[in-house]
Amino acid sequence: MPVKVFISHKKEDAEQAKLISAHLIANGLTVYLDVIDAQLGKKSYAGKWVMTD
Repeated sequence: MPVKVFISHKKEDAEQAKLISAHLIANGLTVYLDVIDAQLGKKSYAGKWVMTD
């Protein structure tokens, strides 16, 4: 079962959260980070895991 990580952060910490996310993804983890979620804020958003390259 793959490990999934939710990164919670304050708005002013978004850049640090992105760096942490990139490190985790590079090491094979699936990461949810709201600042890389294009669906967040849309009415049809139901929540999902996001993984970037």
